[in-house]
Amino acid sequence: MDGDRLILDFALVMVLLLVAPMLSLRLRLPDIAGIILAGVLVGEHGLGLFHLGQTFQLLGKVGLLYLMFLAGLEINLNEFVRYRKPSLVFGLLTFLIPQVLGALGARWLLGFTWPQSILLASMFASHTLIPFPIIQRFGLGRNRAVTSTIGGTILTDTAALLVLAVIVKSGGGGVGAAFWSRLGLSLAALVAGSIFLLPRLGCWFFRRAAPDGAAEFIFVLAMTFLVAYASELAGVEPIIGAFLAGLAFSPVVPGRGVLMSRLHFVGYALFIPFFLLSVGMRVNVRSLLAGTDGWMVALYMTAAVTGCKWAAARLSGRLLGYDRNETGVVFGLSVNQAAATLAAVLVGVRVGIFDDAVLNGTILMILVTCLLGPWLTERCARRLAEKEELRPAAPRHENGRILLPLVSPRHADAITDLALMLRPDRCTEPVYPLHVASAGPDQPERVAEAERLLGGAVARAEAAGIHAIPLARLDASIAGGILNAAVEFRTCAIVMGWHPRRYVASLLQSIPDRVIAHSTQAVLIYRSGRPLSTSRRLWVLAPPLIEHHAGLPNALQLAHRVASHAGMRVLLATTDQTRKAIRGLPVKHPPPVPASIPSMPTWNDVLAQFTRARTADDAILLLSVRRGHLAWQPKLERLPAEWTRQWPDANLMILFPPLLSGEENLAEEEDAPPAPAPNPEASRATGISSGLPPRIPVEVSTPEPAGAMREILCRLLPDSGATVVDALARDLARETAVPLSPDIALVHLHTALVPDARIGVGRHGAGFILEGFTARPQELALLLSPRSGTPDEHLRVLAALARAAHRGSLVPPG
Repeated sequence: MDGDRLILDFALVMVLLLVAPMLSLRLRLPDIAGIILAGVLVGEHGLGLFHLGQTFQLLGKVGLLYLMFLAGLEINLNEFVRYRKPSLVFGLLTFLIPQVLGALGARWLLGFTWPQSILLASMFASHTLIPFPIIQRFGLGRNRAVTSTIGGTILTDTAALLVLAVIVKSGGGGVGAAFWSRLGLSLAALVAGSIFLLPRLGCWFFRRAAPDGAAEFIFVLAMTFLVAYASELAGVEPIIGAFLAGLAFSPVVPGRGVLMSRLHFVGYALFIPFFLLSVGMRVNVRSLLAGTDGWMVALYMTAAVTGCKWAAARLSGRLLGYDRNETGVVFGLSVNQAAATLAAVLVGVRVGIFDDAVLNGTILMILVTCLLGPWLTERCARRLAEKEELRPAAPRHENGRILLPLVSPRHADAITDLALMLRPDRCTEPVYPLHVASAGPDQPERVAEAERLLGGAVARAEAAGIHAIPLARLDASIAGGILNAAVEFRTCAIVMGWHPRRYVASLLQSIPDRVIAHSTQAVLIYRSGRPLSTSRRLWVLAPPLIEHHAGLPNALQLAHRVASHAGMRVLLATTDQTRKAIRGLPVKHPPPVPASIPSMPTWNDVLAQFTRARTADDAILLLSVRRGHLAWQPKLERLPAEWTRQWPDANLMILFPPLLSGEENLAEEEDAPPAPAPNPEASRATGISSGLPPRIPVEVSTPEPAGAMREILCRLLPDSGATVVDALARDLARETAVPLSPDIALVHLHTALVPDARIGVGRHGAGFILEGFTARPQELALLLSPRSGTPDEHLRVLAALARAAHRGSLVPPG
C-alpha cells in the first residue's frame, strides 16, 4: 500500500511540475516562481497533499547541489580569469553591504544580539542563482555581467557560510587558533583538490571511457557529490563543494556537446524542479498569519535583502560600466535567497540561535525574492537578447551554417563535436552532415553506408540540442559534390577530417585540397588525436602577413569559439608585426588572443620557440591561407605533416579563413602588362612589391634534381663560377620541393648572391624525379631570394608564383 502511495505521489509531482510552469506562463510569471508557489499550495502547510519527508528532502537537496554544480559548470575559467576584477568587485560589494548594514539594522530595529544579527546578515549576503536557467534560455551565459555575477557568487557564498561556521563555533566556545588553522587548511585542501586534481582525473577518464556514454555522465555526477561531501568534511556547506566541482569540470566538458546537453536536461527537468518545490513546501502561511513577530521579521528581512542587493548591483554596475539591463540582470540573479540562506537558518534554529519567527520570515523572504529575481532577470535578459538580435543580419560567412563532409565513422563523432563548437551563440541554423559517394555500379550499398554514417552524426547533433539536416549525394567528383552542397546551402564553414598519410603523400591530390582551392568559405581540416576537451591549451599559429587577409577576424572568432567551448586557454604564436596587427583589430572583432611566448622577429624563430614550449596536452590550430593569396608560403603545407610525425597523438587543426570581397582581387592575373614602375621607397614602406620577376626558361638535359638545378643555376647566375654554382646547388638539394600544381614543383632559397629575386623554370619531357611526389612534375622552378629583402617581399613573390602555377605553365609564352 505504501508502495502504491509512493508511485501515486511521484506521478502527481510530475503532473505538478508539468502544469505549474504552463500556468505561470499564462499569468506572466517566471516558471521558477510557478513551481515555488505550487509547493506552497500543495505542501503540508497548504492543502496538505504532500509532506516534506525524507524523500522530498533528499531530492530537494540533490536539486540544490545540482543547481550549484551547473552554475559552476557554466563558468569558463579562462573568462573568469579575464573578468576576475569584475568578479572581485561585485563579490566584495554584494557581501559587505548586506553584511554590515543588515547586522546593524537587526541589532537596532529588531533588538537581536550581535551573534544573531551577524548570522542574520550573512543570510542577506549570500544568494542562490535560481534564475540561471532563464539566462541559459536566452543564451547569455557568457555575458560579462553574468560572468561577474557568477564569479562573485562563490566569493559571497563562501564568506557567508564561513560566517555561519564561526558563529556556530563561537556559540560552543570553539573559536580559536586551532579552529582557524583547521578551517583554513581544510578549505585549501578542498579547493586545491577540486580545481587542480579533478580536471586531470576527468581528462584521464574521458580518454578511456566510451565517447559520451552513460559512464561519462555517471562519473561527473559521482565526482560532484563526492566533492560536496568532502566540503562537509572541510567544515563548509556542500553547496560550495558542488560549485567547485562544476568549476573544475568546466574545462573538460565541452560547452556544446552531448554530455553537457544531458547534464542540463537531467538538472532542469528533474532535480532542480524538486528543489524549487521543496522550497515552497517549507512556507507556513498559518504561522505567519497567527502573529506580528513573524511579519516584522519577514518584512525587515525582505526589505533589507532587496535594498542591500540592489545597492550592491547598482554600485557594481557604475564601477564596471554596465548598462541598465546588465545591472538589472546582476540584481535579478543576486537577490534570490534559497541555498545558503536555508542552510544558515536551519542550522541557526537547530543550535538555538534563531526561533520559528526567523524561520518563517526567512521562508517568506525566500518566496518574495524568488518571485522578484526571476521576473526581473527574465525582463532584463530578454532586452539584452533583443539588443543582440537587433544587430545587422550576419553575412554568409558568419551565418552559422556548418557543412560536415564525412567519409569514415572512425572520426565522425570528433568532427561533429568540433562543428557544433563553431556555431555562434543563439544560432538557430542547422548543421549539415554530408556524405558524397562516387557514382558506380554499387550505388545502393554506398547509399546505405551513407545513411548509417549520417544517422550517427545527426543523432549526436540532436542529442546536443542542435538541429541537423543530413545530405547524401552521388557525384562523379567527391570534391565537386562537397563544393556544390556548400554553395547550395549557403554554409559559412566546412569542417573536414584529415588522413595524415594522404596529406603527406600529396596535399594537391587530396579531396581537402581541391575543396580549399575552389571554395570561399572558411575551411577547417581536423585531425583528432584525443578528445578535444582534454586539451588544456590551444596554440594558434599565425604566419606573417596574414593580418592583411580580410577573413582573419572571422578565423580568430572561430578559434575563439573552439577554445571557449572546449575550455582551452588560447596561446598566440606569431611574429611581432602580426601580433601588433591582431591586437589592433576593431572592437567588434573577437578580443585578441593572448601572447604566450616572447616576441619573435621571424617566422622560423616563432616555430622553433613553439616547438620547445608545446606540451603533450596542447592542441594546435594553424592559420593557413589558400595558394596564391597573401601570406602563403610552402612551409604552411609542410608543417602539418612534420607535426604529425613529431606529435602523433596531437589534436591538429588547419584553418583557412573565408575569402571576402576584398580578398578576391588577389587572384587577378599576374601576367598582365606591367604597370608603371612603382616608387621603390613607397613599395618598401608598404611592403608591396610588383608582380613576378622575369622567369627564365631552361630546357634541362636530365630528370635528376641535382643536375637539373645546376643547369638552371648556370642560367640564373651566368657570372658565377662553377664552384659557387655547385655549392648553391647542394644547398638547394637540401631544401624540400613543394608542389605548386600536379605538373609544377618549386624549390626556393635565400642567398646573398643575388640582389633581387630571380626565377628559373626548368623543363624536361620525362618529368623530374622528386622525393614525395607520386607523379613526375614537368616543370621545376627555382626561386632565389636576396637575404637583404624583407619577408613581405619574399612572401609576395611566392604568392604570385602560386597564382601563376594555378593557371598553367610557369614558362612565359613566346
